[in-house]
Amino acid sequence: MHPFEAAVLAALERASAQSKGRPAGYLAALSGGADSSAMTAALASLLEAGSINALQAVHVNHGIRPQEECAADEAASRALCDSLHVSLAVAAVPRGAVAAYAREKHSGLEAAARCFRHKALRKEQRRLGAGWVLALAHSRDDVLENVLMAVLRGAGPSGLGAMRRGGRLLARPVIDLGRTEICAYLAERGIPFSTDASNADTRFLRNRVRAVLVPLLDREFPHWRKPLLRLWETQGLLSDALVPAGLNDETPLFRAEEALFRACNSLVDGGRLKRDTARRFLRGEKAADLGSGLRLERKKGMIVVSQAGRGETAGFSVLIKKPGVYKLTGCTIAAKQNDDASWTIAVYGADSDRIQRQEQF
Repeated sequence: MHPFEAAVLAALERASAQSKGRPAGYLAALSGGADSSAMTAALASLLEAGSINALQAVHVNHGIRPQEECAADEAASRALCDSLHVSLAVAAVPRGAVAAYAREKHSGLEAAARCFRHKALRKEQRRLGAGWVLALAHSRDDVLENVLMAVLRGAGPSGLGAMRRGGRLLARPVIDLGRTEICAYLAERGIPFSTDASNADTRFLRNRVRAVLVPLLDREFPHWRKPLLRLWETQGLLSDALVPAGLNDETPLFRAEEALFRACNSLVDGGRLKRDTARRFLRGEKAADLGSGLRLERKKGMIVVSQAGRGETAGFSVLIKKPGVYKLTGCTIAAKQNDDASWTIAVYGADSDRIQRQEQF
Protein backbone atom coordinates (compact mmCIF):
# COMPACT_ATOMS: atom_id res chain seq x y z
CA MET A 1 0.00 0.00 0.00
CA HIS A 2 1.24 3.48 -0.86
CA PRO A 3 2.43 5.39 2.27
CA PHE A 4 -0.01 8.23 1.52
CA GLU A 5 -2.93 5.79 1.34
CA ALA A 6 -1.71 4.06 4.51
CA ALA A 7 -1.77 7.41 6.32
CA VAL A 8 -5.33 8.04 5.09
CA LEU A 9 -6.43 4.57 6.23
CA ALA A 10 -4.86 5.13 9.66
CA ALA A 11 -6.79 8.40 10.00
CA LEU A 12 -10.04 6.67 9.08
CA GLU A 13 -9.39 3.86 11.55
CA ARG A 14 -8.80 6.35 14.37
CA ALA A 15 -12.08 8.06 13.53
CA SER A 16 -13.91 4.71 13.34
CA ALA A 17 -12.54 3.70 16.74
CA GLN A 18 -13.96 6.87 18.26
CA SER A 19 -17.39 6.28 16.69
CA LYS A 20 -17.32 2.56 17.67
CA GLY A 21 -18.20 1.04 14.33
CA ARG A 22 -17.13 0.70 10.71
CA PRO A 23 -18.91 3.29 8.51
CA ALA A 24 -21.33 2.20 5.80
CA GLY A 25 -19.35 4.35 3.38
CA TYR A 26 -17.58 7.65 2.81
CA LEU A 27 -18.93 10.72 1.04
CA ALA A 28 -15.91 12.60 -0.35
CA ALA A 29 -16.31 16.36 -0.76
CA LEU A 30 -14.56 16.92 -4.10
CA SER A 31 -13.82 20.46 -5.28
CA GLY A 32 -11.41 19.39 -8.03
CA GLY A 33 -8.47 21.00 -6.22
CA ALA A 34 -5.30 19.26 -5.09
CA ASP A 35 -6.32 18.31 -1.53
CA SER A 36 -9.74 16.87 -2.34
CA SER A 37 -8.49 15.14 -5.51
CA ALA A 38 -5.72 13.39 -3.55
CA MET A 39 -8.14 12.40 -0.78
CA THR A 40 -10.68 11.00 -3.25
CA ALA A 41 -8.01 9.07 -5.15
CA ALA A 42 -6.66 7.56 -1.93
CA LEU A 43 -10.17 6.60 -0.77
CA ALA A 44 -10.81 4.96 -4.15
CA SER A 45 -7.66 2.86 -3.74
CA LEU A 46 -8.78 1.85 -0.24
CA LEU A 47 -12.18 0.87 -1.64
CA GLU A 48 -10.53 -1.27 -4.31
CA ALA A 49 -8.41 -2.96 -1.62
CA GLY A 50 -11.51 -3.67 0.48
CA SER A 51 -10.38 -1.41 3.32
CA ILE A 52 -13.59 0.66 3.20
CA ASN A 53 -17.12 -0.41 2.33
CA ALA A 54 -18.31 2.19 -0.17
CA LEU A 55 -17.41 5.56 -1.68
CA GLN A 56 -19.40 8.38 -3.24
CA ALA A 57 -18.11 11.82 -4.24
CA VAL A 58 -20.02 15.10 -4.32
CA HIS A 59 -19.02 18.33 -6.07
CA VAL A 60 -20.65 21.66 -5.12
CA ASN A 61 -20.83 24.46 -7.70
CA HIS A 62 -21.25 27.63 -5.62
CA GLY A 63 -22.06 29.85 -8.60
CA ILE A 64 -19.79 32.69 -7.44
CA ARG A 65 -16.88 32.40 -9.88
CA PRO A 66 -16.95 32.88 -13.67
CA GLN A 67 -19.02 30.19 -15.35
CA GLU A 68 -16.09 28.85 -17.35
CA GLU A 69 -14.07 28.29 -14.15
CA CYS A 70 -16.99 26.55 -12.44
CA ALA A 71 -17.52 24.38 -15.51
CA ALA A 72 -13.80 23.48 -15.60
CA ASP A 73 -13.84 22.43 -11.91
CA GLU A 74 -16.92 20.27 -12.47
CA ALA A 75 -15.38 18.71 -15.58
CA ALA A 76 -12.16 17.94 -13.69
CA SER A 77 -14.15 16.33 -10.87
CA ARG A 78 -16.13 14.21 -13.34
CA ALA A 79 -12.99 13.13 -15.19
CA LEU A 80 -11.27 12.13 -11.96
CA CYS A 81 -14.26 10.13 -10.72
CA ASP A 82 -14.62 8.41 -14.11
CA SER A 83 -10.97 7.38 -13.99
CA LEU A 84 -11.37 6.09 -10.43
CA HIS A 85 -14.74 4.40 -11.12
CA VAL A 86 -16.35 6.46 -8.34
CA SER A 87 -19.92 7.75 -8.52
CA LEU A 88 -20.22 11.56 -8.45
CA ALA A 89 -23.15 13.75 -7.45
CA VAL A 90 -23.12 17.45 -8.42
CA ALA A 91 -24.98 20.09 -6.39
CA ALA A 92 -25.41 23.48 -8.07
CA VAL A 93 -26.16 26.65 -6.09
CA PRO A 94 -28.16 29.20 -8.14
CA ARG A 95 -25.84 31.90 -9.49
CA GLY A 96 -25.92 34.94 -7.25
CA ALA A 97 -27.50 33.15 -4.27
CA VAL A 98 -24.29 33.07 -2.22
CA ALA A 99 -23.55 36.77 -2.77
CA ALA A 100 -27.14 37.72 -1.92
CA TYR A 101 -26.99 35.66 1.27
CA ALA A 102 -23.70 37.29 2.27
CA ARG A 103 -25.21 40.76 1.82
CA GLU A 104 -28.36 39.85 3.71
CA LYS A 105 -26.53 38.31 6.67
CA HIS A 106 -23.62 40.79 6.67
CA SER A 107 -21.12 37.97 6.36
CA GLY A 108 -18.10 37.37 4.14
CA LEU A 109 -18.47 35.64 0.78
CA GLU A 110 -16.38 32.68 1.94
CA ALA A 111 -18.53 32.15 5.03
CA ALA A 112 -21.72 32.35 2.94
CA ALA A 113 -20.34 29.86 0.41
CA ARG A 114 -19.42 27.53 3.27
CA CYS A 115 -23.02 27.61 4.54
CA PHE A 116 -24.38 26.56 1.13
CA ARG A 117 -21.65 23.94 0.68
CA HIS A 118 -22.25 22.28 4.03
CA LYS A 119 -26.00 22.27 3.44
CA ALA A 120 -25.51 20.49 0.09
CA LEU A 121 -23.04 17.99 1.57
CA ARG A 122 -25.28 17.14 4.52
CA LYS A 123 -28.28 16.74 2.21
CA GLU A 124 -26.39 14.18 0.12
CA GLN A 125 -25.16 12.46 3.28
CA ARG A 126 -28.75 12.12 4.53
CA ARG A 127 -29.83 10.76 1.14
CA LEU A 128 -27.22 8.02 1.35
CA GLY A 129 -28.56 6.88 4.71
CA ALA A 130 -27.30 6.00 8.16
CA GLY A 131 -23.64 5.32 8.76
CA TRP A 132 -22.24 7.35 5.85
CA VAL A 133 -19.31 9.54 6.91
CA LEU A 134 -18.61 12.90 5.28
CA ALA A 135 -14.91 13.12 4.33
CA LEU A 136 -13.46 16.65 4.12
CA ALA A 137 -10.02 17.29 2.60
CA HIS A 138 -8.57 19.72 5.14
CA SER A 139 -4.81 19.27 5.33
CA ARG A 140 -2.18 20.00 7.99
CA ASP A 141 -1.52 23.33 6.26
CA ASP A 142 -5.21 24.24 6.59
CA VAL A 143 -4.97 23.58 10.32
CA LEU A 144 -1.94 25.84 10.69
CA GLU A 145 -3.61 28.64 8.73
CA ASN A 146 -6.75 28.20 10.81
CA VAL A 147 -4.82 28.54 14.08
CA LEU A 148 -3.04 31.67 12.84
CA MET A 149 -6.39 33.19 11.85
CA ALA A 150 -7.82 32.29 15.26
CA VAL A 151 -4.89 33.99 16.99
CA LEU A 152 -5.42 37.13 14.92
CA ARG A 153 -9.10 37.13 15.87
CA GLY A 154 -8.38 36.67 19.58
CA ALA A 155 -10.13 33.27 19.72
CA GLY A 156 -10.33 31.01 22.74
CA PRO A 157 -9.91 27.21 22.95
CA SER A 158 -12.81 26.44 20.60
CA GLY A 159 -11.33 28.61 17.85
CA LEU A 160 -7.71 27.59 18.41
CA GLY A 161 -8.65 23.91 18.55
CA ALA A 162 -11.18 23.96 15.69
CA MET A 163 -11.05 21.78 12.57
CA ARG A 164 -10.83 18.49 14.46
CA ARG A 165 -9.73 15.18 12.98
CA GLY A 166 -13.25 13.82 13.03
CA GLY A 167 -16.56 13.76 14.79
CA ARG A 168 -20.05 12.34 14.45
CA LEU A 169 -20.22 11.06 10.86
CA LEU A 170 -17.34 13.34 9.88
CA ALA A 171 -13.72 12.59 9.02
CA ARG A 172 -10.74 14.57 7.76
CA PRO A 173 -8.54 11.82 6.28
CA VAL A 174 -5.62 14.03 5.14
CA ILE A 175 -5.47 16.39 8.12
CA ASP A 176 -2.09 14.99 9.24
CA LEU A 177 -0.61 15.36 5.74
CA GLY A 178 0.88 18.53 4.28
CA ARG A 179 0.50 20.06 0.83
CA THR A 180 3.99 18.87 -0.13
CA GLU A 181 2.98 15.24 0.50
CA ILE A 182 -0.36 15.77 -1.24
CA CYS A 183 1.23 17.23 -4.39
CA ALA A 184 3.87 14.48 -4.45
CA TYR A 185 1.13 11.81 -4.33
CA LEU A 186 -0.80 13.48 -7.15
CA ALA A 187 2.34 13.78 -9.28
CA GLU A 188 3.31 10.16 -8.69
CA ARG A 189 -0.12 8.91 -9.73
CA GLY A 190 -0.42 11.38 -12.59
CA ILE A 191 -3.67 12.86 -11.25
CA PRO A 192 -4.51 16.34 -12.59
CA PHE A 193 -6.26 18.93 -10.44
CA SER A 194 -7.70 22.41 -10.84
CA THR A 195 -6.55 25.58 -9.07
CA ASP A 196 -9.05 28.12 -7.76
CA ALA A 197 -7.94 31.54 -9.02
CA SER A 198 -9.60 33.18 -6.00
CA ASN A 199 -6.94 31.58 -3.77
CA ALA A 200 -4.65 34.40 -4.86
CA ASP A 201 -7.13 37.11 -3.81
CA THR A 202 -5.59 38.67 -0.69
CA ARG A 203 -8.83 40.42 0.22
CA PHE A 204 -9.62 37.19 2.04
CA LEU A 205 -7.89 36.74 5.40
CA ARG A 206 -6.91 33.11 4.77
CA ASN A 207 -5.20 34.05 1.53
CA ARG A 208 -3.29 36.89 3.24
CA VAL A 209 -2.18 34.50 5.96
CA ARG A 210 -1.06 31.97 3.32
CA ALA A 211 0.66 34.48 1.03
CA VAL A 212 2.19 36.87 3.58
CA LEU A 213 2.28 35.56 7.14
CA VAL A 214 3.29 31.94 6.49
CA PRO A 215 6.32 32.87 4.29
CA LEU A 216 7.36 35.40 6.95
CA LEU A 217 7.23 32.77 9.68
CA ASP A 218 9.09 30.30 7.47
CA ARG A 219 11.85 32.84 6.97
CA GLU A 220 12.14 34.25 10.49
CA PHE A 221 10.91 31.33 12.64
CA PRO A 222 11.53 28.16 10.57
CA HIS A 223 10.44 25.76 13.33
CA TRP A 224 7.06 27.39 14.04
CA ARG A 225 4.84 24.60 12.67
CA LYS A 226 5.31 21.91 15.32
CA PRO A 227 4.64 24.19 18.31
CA LEU A 228 1.53 25.57 16.61
CA LEU A 229 0.22 22.07 15.93
CA ARG A 230 0.77 21.23 19.61
CA LEU A 231 -1.20 24.36 20.50
CA TRP A 232 -4.03 23.17 18.23
CA GLU A 233 -4.07 19.75 19.90
CA THR A 234 -4.00 21.03 23.48
CA GLN A 235 -6.58 23.76 22.89
CA GLY A 236 -8.93 21.20 21.36
CA LEU A 237 -8.58 19.01 24.45
CA LEU A 238 -9.06 22.04 26.70
CA SER A 239 -12.21 23.01 24.80
CA ASP A 240 -13.63 19.51 25.32
CA ALA A 241 -12.91 19.71 29.05
CA LEU A 242 -14.38 23.19 29.46
CA VAL A 243 -17.72 22.73 27.73
CA PRO A 244 -20.42 21.98 30.35
CA ALA A 245 -23.30 19.59 29.83
CA GLY A 246 -25.72 22.47 30.36
CA LEU A 247 -25.72 26.17 31.15
CA ASN A 248 -27.25 27.77 34.21
CA ASP A 249 -26.73 30.81 36.41
CA GLU A 250 -24.01 28.98 38.35
CA THR A 251 -21.91 28.13 35.29
CA PRO A 252 -18.61 30.08 35.36
CA LEU A 253 -18.52 32.71 32.64
CA PHE A 254 -15.50 31.27 30.82
CA ARG A 255 -17.15 27.83 30.58
CA ALA A 256 -20.44 29.30 29.39
CA GLU A 257 -18.57 31.29 26.73
CA GLU A 258 -16.82 28.16 25.54
CA ALA A 259 -20.13 26.31 25.20
CA LEU A 260 -21.50 29.12 23.03
CA PHE A 261 -18.40 29.16 20.83
CA ARG A 262 -18.57 25.38 20.38
CA ALA A 263 -22.25 25.58 19.39
CA CYS A 264 -21.57 28.31 16.83
CA ASN A 265 -18.54 26.46 15.43
CA SER A 266 -20.70 23.36 14.92
CA LEU A 267 -22.88 25.34 12.51
CA VAL A 268 -20.26 27.46 10.74
CA ASP A 269 -16.56 26.46 10.70
CA GLY A 270 -14.64 29.22 12.42
CA GLY A 271 -17.92 30.56 13.83
CA ARG A 272 -18.82 34.22 13.86
CA LEU A 273 -19.29 34.79 17.58
CA LYS A 274 -17.14 37.53 19.11
CA ARG A 275 -16.13 37.32 22.74
CA ASP A 276 -17.59 40.73 23.64
CA THR A 277 -20.90 39.67 22.08
CA ALA A 278 -20.88 36.38 24.01
CA ARG A 279 -20.29 38.19 27.29
CA ARG A 280 -23.02 40.76 26.69
CA PHE A 281 -25.44 37.97 25.85
CA LEU A 282 -24.54 35.86 28.88
CA ARG A 283 -24.89 38.92 31.10
CA GLY A 284 -28.48 39.61 30.09
CA GLU A 285 -29.04 40.38 26.39
CA LYS A 286 -32.01 38.39 25.07
CA ALA A 287 -30.77 37.94 21.50
CA ALA A 288 -27.71 38.56 19.33
CA ASP A 289 -27.20 38.39 15.55
CA LEU A 290 -23.75 37.05 14.72
CA GLY A 291 -23.61 37.25 10.91
CA SER A 292 -23.56 34.25 8.54
CA GLY A 293 -27.19 33.74 9.54
CA LEU A 294 -26.24 32.78 13.11
CA ARG A 295 -28.37 34.01 16.00
CA LEU A 296 -28.38 33.55 19.77
CA GLU A 297 -31.69 33.72 21.67
CA ARG A 298 -33.15 32.89 25.05
CA LYS A 299 -36.30 30.79 24.74
CA LYS A 300 -38.24 29.08 27.52
CA GLY A 301 -35.25 28.86 29.80
CA MET A 302 -32.91 27.63 27.06
CA ILE A 303 -30.14 29.29 25.09
CA VAL A 304 -30.79 28.51 21.42
CA VAL A 305 -28.19 28.81 18.66
CA SER A 306 -29.76 28.83 15.20
CA GLN A 307 -28.73 29.44 11.62
CA ALA A 308 -30.99 30.71 8.84
CA GLY A 309 -32.10 27.81 6.69
CA ARG A 310 -31.10 25.17 9.24
CA GLY A 311 -33.42 25.79 12.16
CA GLU A 312 -32.60 25.68 15.83
CA THR A 313 -30.02 23.40 17.36
CA ALA A 314 -32.37 22.88 20.30
CA GLY A 315 -36.14 22.82 20.22
CA PHE A 316 -37.24 20.22 22.76
CA SER A 317 -35.74 17.70 25.13
CA VAL A 318 -36.71 14.10 25.88
CA LEU A 319 -35.72 12.15 28.98
CA ILE A 320 -34.99 8.55 27.98
CA LYS A 321 -34.63 6.19 30.92
CA LYS A 322 -34.77 2.83 29.15
CA PRO A 323 -34.45 1.34 25.64
CA GLY A 324 -37.47 1.50 23.39
CA VAL A 325 -39.34 3.42 20.70
CA TYR A 326 -40.69 6.87 21.57
CA LYS A 327 -43.29 8.41 19.20
CA LEU A 328 -43.36 12.20 19.32
CA THR A 329 -45.06 14.87 17.27
CA GLY A 330 -43.17 15.06 14.00
CA CYS A 331 -40.68 12.26 14.66
CA THR A 332 -39.97 8.89 16.24
CA ILE A 333 -36.96 8.19 18.48
CA ALA A 334 -35.51 4.68 18.86
CA ALA A 335 -33.19 4.15 21.85
CA LYS A 336 -30.98 1.06 22.10
CA GLN A 337 -28.43 0.14 24.78
CA ASN A 338 -25.36 -1.61 23.33
CA ASP A 339 -23.29 -4.43 24.80
CA ASP A 340 -20.58 -1.99 25.93
CA ALA A 341 -23.21 0.01 27.92
CA SER A 342 -23.20 2.83 25.35
CA TRP A 343 -26.46 4.04 23.82
CA THR A 344 -27.47 4.44 20.16
CA ILE A 345 -30.21 7.00 19.52
CA ALA A 346 -31.86 7.15 16.07
CA VAL A 347 -34.37 9.80 14.96
CA TYR A 348 -36.92 9.02 12.22
CA GLY A 349 -39.22 11.43 10.39
CA ALA A 350 -42.95 11.27 11.05
CA ASP A 351 -43.75 9.57 7.72
CA SER A 352 -40.45 7.90 6.92
CA ASP A 353 -38.55 4.76 7.86
CA ARG A 354 -35.22 6.40 6.96
CA ILE A 355 -33.00 7.50 9.84
CA GLN A 356 -32.63 11.28 9.77
CA ARG A 357 -30.04 11.43 12.54
CA GLN A 358 -28.16 8.91 14.67
CA GLU A 359 -25.83 9.37 17.61
CA GLN A 360 -23.94 7.08 19.95
CA PHE A 361 -23.16 7.99 23.58
